[in-house]
Amino acid sequence: MLIYILKRIIMIIPVLIGLSLLLFVISRLLPGDPVGLAAGPRATLEQIEALRVEFGLDKSLPVQYFNYIAGLLSGDWGASLITRRPVLDDLRIYLPATLELVVFSMTLSVIIGVPLGILSAVRPGGRLDVVVRIASLASLSMPRFFLGLMLQLFFAMLLAWFPLGGRFPFIVFPPPNVTGFMTIDSLVAGDIQAFGLSLKHLALPSIAMALSPMATILQLTRASTIETLNQDYVKTARAMGLSQRLILFKYVLKNSLSATLTMTALFVGWALSGTVLVETIFDWPGIGLYATHSVISQDFMPILGVSIVIGLIFIIINLIADLLYGMLNPKVQYK
Repeated sequence: MLIYILKRIIMIIPVLIGLSLLLFVISRLLPGDPVGLAAGPRATLEQIEALRVEFGLDKSLPVQYFNYIAGLLSGDWGASLITRRPVLDDLRIYLPATLELVVFSMTLSVIIGVPLGILSAVRPGGRLDVVVRIASLASLSMPRFFLGLMLQLFFAMLLAWFPLGGRFPFIVFPPPNVTGFMTIDSLVAGDIQAFGLSLKHLALPSIAMALSPMATILQLTRASTIETLNQDYVKTARAMGLSQRLILFKYVLKNSLSATLTMTALFVGWALSGTVLVETIFDWPGIGLYATHSVISQDFMPILGVSIVIGLIFIIINLIADLLYGMLNPKVQYK
């Protein structure tokens, strides 16, 4: 197990190098002049050139890439051309908001999708199965941005049950920043009112992000559970007189959740990259909104930082999923 983990960690290095090289080249090949845009419309040629020299953009691409990698290893992820703020400092501010949104939405997807998938598989073709399959198909076919706008229109503007956007009310002091997760920080501070306000702001964007993964997890759980229920060892357990509940929770659930676990890990990575639309619609101050503003202003250093962070988290989540897969399935041998 330890050797397998070390091998996977070593494999992260070439993946990150390839990812950084690809993103770096693409960011430099994009049309437009980000330095001229950052300098402003009234900047002279001398001022633009001085800004280019300040950010090291006057050097060749190989030298720029080498300096960027050296900066990454030393903790210097570059600075924004627009705000002049270090990218790493911005990521420390915006990343916890995105992680809180992703964790909450994926938790919602799993705790609803897995039980509904199991219940549908127990009685395939029943009323619950038909309703759940139709609802999951509708959820998969609905784009996130459209769903987000409809949630805002109905629950925020029409019913006024939830706020239209943002992470916390501007007129209320937020809890002290301990973990970066507003809900956890509220509980740590013992502020129940702040916890309720943070949940209200978290609800609509989480639902917008959760429905599509929830539908896929539901369908995958249903299919794998039906396949497991038709295995010979399950039929033998039934013939021995074991109860349906014991068979389902002791024998079926562990085997049928293996594929669901892998898909859930993939969805975590997709959810991180998919926060761009949701955070933009709900004005959620995370790395998705941060990346959107950077793309509009052609500020490529924050874009590189966001992409590398998402790639690194995606790799770590998949490593954890592989280890959990081995815990659920003892037949898996790590080499």
